[in-house]
Amino acid sequence: MSKLEDDLLRKRIMKKVYMRWLLFKKLPQVLGEIGIITFLVIFAQSRVSFAAILKNAYSAGISDPLGIINFSFNALSHTTPSIKMFSALLIVISVMIIRDIRATRKYNPLSAAE
Repeated sequence: MSKLEDDLLRKRIMKKVYMRWLLFKKLPQVLGEIGIITFLVIFAQSRVSFAAILKNAYSAGISDPLGIINFSFNALSHTTPSIKMFSALLIVISVMIIRDIRATRKYNPLSAAE
């Protein structure tokens, strides 16, 4: 086998390995994290008005782009401890999802050269 054929064979094999890794390891993990976030948001709808939060955040962000940060800290400082814990949990899970998506993009078999 020539060097070129070796590289092509290795790339095809690794493409299949990455696809299996993505489907059986990362995809269920990301779907589980998204499911947890969905469950938490549905559960919190009785305690939190997401429409009002988004409306206020939008108006704070339009007037001052850095005002969204100030708005977020002020909004969290005036809530109950359970909502603060809920927000922290959402932030942690969101960071985990972003980390997983970045990891899967790094090893994306669909973008590998043929």
